[in-house]
Amino acid sequence: MLRKFTYRFVIGAILMAAAVATQAQNLVVMGKVTDAEAPNNAIVRVHVAVMGDNKGAYTNKTGQYKLRIKYEKPIALIFSHIGYASDTVVLSKRLVQQAVNDTLVLNRKLTFEAIVGPTIDIFAKFDTVFGKKHVSVSDFEFYGDNFIMLAYERRLEKGSKILYVDEDQIVIDSCEVPLEAIELYRDYLDKVYVVCKGGAYEVQVENNDIEVVKVPNEYFDKLIRPIVDTLDSDVYVTNYSGDFPAFDYYAYDPEDSSYTHVKHIVDDKLHKMFRNTYLDLKPREKLEMYRLQEATGVDKEYLSGWYTGFHNSIYFDSLYAPMFIVNDTVHIFDHYSHTMYKYDKKSNLIDTISIAYHRPKRKNEWEEQLEFDRENDKIYAIFLRGGYHYLKRINLQTGKVASTYKLANKYAEHIKVKDDYVYYVYRPFESTQKKFLYKELIKEGS
Repeated sequence: MLRKFTYRFVIGAILMAAAVATQAQNLVVMGKVTDAEAPNNAIVRVHVAVMGDNKGAYTNKTGQYKLRIKYEKPIALIFSHIGYASDTVVLSKRLVQQAVNDTLVLNRKLTFEAIVGPTIDIFAKFDTVFGKKHVSVSDFEFYGDNFIMLAYERRLEKGSKILYVDEDQIVIDSCEVPLEAIELYRDYLDKVYVVCKGGAYEVQVENNDIEVVKVPNEYFDKLIRPIVDTLDSDVYVTNYSGDFPAFDYYAYDPEDSSYTHVKHIVDDKLHKMFRNTYLDLKPREKLEMYRLQEATGVDKEYLSGWYTGFHNSIYFDSLYAPMFIVNDTVHIFDHYSHTMYKYDKKSNLIDTISIAYHRPKRKNEWEEQLEFDRENDKIYAIFLRGGYHYLKRINLQTGKVASTYKLANKYAEHIKVKDDYVYYVYRPFESTQKKFLYKELIKEGS
């Protein structure tokens, strides 16, 4: 009897010990993540997660993190951050035994990730502004001497981030974009927005911390996009719509809430085709257009253009006639009247200059893009020939091309100019490299 009791007791103790051994342990892993080369510099928004599980924790402003896990067997933690090499730590049983009150302190140092890009010899005309082997640049904007970038790892529609990057290619901070991103947009106050499918977010930077804040759609569409620039007390606005063959520029005076009409832009041929869609409507449809005219005050022939979907047809091209303020003079490039108009501070027309750069021998070369170098008061027209982009500086006194510069790389994207440098996004043809941001010094007469 005693033997049976002893046997059962031993078996029960073994089974209980086995159950305890396999029971999951609620473990808290916490610590601080710093830069390996600068141990006093904490790294913000490092993602800490169990390998194979995207859920995890992020480091805060002081580099601290806290992660709660259920520990049953050795697992691996991944520390990842754009701009740094990922760090993997295996939580072995021996390491977990160092935990005090189920809390394991685990501090890590991340190493700055070296740029892996194309080989550039000393005679190359372009420099890498930013490039990482695991992330592509989709769009960018200047932010003082730094950059705000829209970036993604796989595809833009699968998720993206806003990066705040300095001139030494260091990612100062980053944040997730909540919706599917389309592009970055800079307003007249130099504020940057990320435009998404479903709305826009303002990119805010404070004490080197970056975040995106939702902007009401109506506010963005009516009070941000229509404003072009300011001059003294006047605000220049436009009623431009990419779906209509005409638009206007106005000068708004906030002091007395008055508007001064500056310039009407219209593509006469396209405008006539747009309105003539009314003639092809059936009697019942014409009656509907008339009723909409009575309700909205919009001409029935204009309404018919939208009703028939003419603005989505192959015959329709959105208008491009930008306005820039150079040396307190308003310049409007009307590519449909082939004229550059100049206005003074009071919106008085002071000069008209014929332009023809936008009508090259090969019509498809004109990219319908002007870039303004605000630091040097230079305006460049962008052209594409044989896969290469050409920047043609426009003489603002004559309207003619003053010089031409050819980019070193084919099929550049998001071309922008600042302080005599041209910046663009590019990935070498048939290369597995991600899209990097490059720059070239614009050499006059090249």
